[in-house]
Amino acid sequence: PADDESRLVTIPLTLAELQRLVGGYIEVVELSPSVILVCNEEGRIQNLPVNRTVHTQRAYRAVICGDFFVCRQALWRPNTV
Repeated sequence: PADDESRLVTIPLTLAELQRLVGGYIEVVELSPSVILVCNEEGRIQNLPVNRTVHTQRAYRAVICGDFFVCRQALWRPNTV
């Protein structure tokens, strides 16, 4: 959750689990060639609390609202979700 500390966990790579973790539709933000952030696509629309501001691979700042998680790009296979 947005007010908790970071922690390392292993999660099942299913759409249902990813949506459960972020509390809604998922959005993938590429932070670097090897790291992505997965957050609630509608976090701002739903007025979720601001969690972090991050710099993305495409050189812009993204304000992340609500829960999110970070994972290695190599683990992310959109065609399997």
